[in-house]
Amino acid sequence: MSKHYKRLLPIVLVLIFPPKWMESSSSSDQAGSELDTIEKNRTALKAWPTIQSGECGEHSFMASIQIAVEKRRWRYCTGTLLHRYWVLTTARCVKKFRTLPILAVFGLHNEDFVKPFSVRIMNKFLKIHPNYNGDQHDIALLKLASPLENIGRVVIPRNRSNDDITKVCRKGLTMAWDEPGTLECLITPSLSLTECRKIFLDLHIWDMQFCIRNANDTENRCLTQTGGAFMCRGVQHGIFSQGSGCGDVPGVYTRIDHYLDFIWGTINRAPRQVVSVFFWGVLVLMLCL
Repeated sequence: MSKHYKRLLPIVLVLIFPPKWMESSSSSDQAGSELDTIEKNRTALKAWPTIQSGECGEHSFMASIQIAVEKRRWRYCTGTLLHRYWVLTTARCVKKFRTLPILAVFGLHNEDFVKPFSVRIMNKFLKIHPNYNGDQHDIALLKLASPLENIGRVVIPRNRSNDDITKVCRKGLTMAWDEPGTLECLITPSLSLTECRKIFLDLHIWDMQFCIRNANDTENRCLTQTGGAFMCRGVQHGIFSQGSGCGDVPGVYTRIDHYLDFIWGTINRAPRQVVSVFFWGVLVLMLCL
């Protein structure tokens, strides 16, 4: 092999076998593959099991969002794995703690399916809805420091619907972590916007929100941890924002199908972690001299 080809060999090897730190962390083609994965999951929802209140089964996409302070972890809210790099939750979940170490912990609820493990959140790429004001647009995306390839991902609506939530899903499965740290699931009916607005006289309920109320639960259980999911036939339609969800006080949820542009726009616009053109130019010049 000539001296010239020996100099070019490192470049060829790097192009064929790029190191992990050169890989794109998120890009349009990755988002496209995620949409393909979601569509495959959507097809599989015909086998979505009938789950009774209190039973959660295997929902490996459920994350416990925890704050790490002085070697201690504080379980703060709930999230769902939407994309191999992204967790969906509420803005109120993380806005106060965006400067602190945040972890997404998976596998806590059922160790028979997934052994518990945690992934660091990249605070730099934590994305809160730009119009969040403490009441409206309570939604956020948390970017994981490393991708999760073998964990189930939640399915969200494909398109926006302007129908009342009661027409989209009259009854659904609410999922969130309770105080002892157990993932709880409750079958809960949804309320129409008209019904909800009559109850919340001192709080405006916006069109991009909906309410649920578990008034008929004999044990009066309430899933009040922010970020909890409202599932209907295997599709996540809501993220728990505020309220109670049992007794006389409904739980208020952010309606996901009204934020599809925000969700996929955030994922598509996430910066790539690649080597700069300048660096490549210098490397090629040095190896060819």
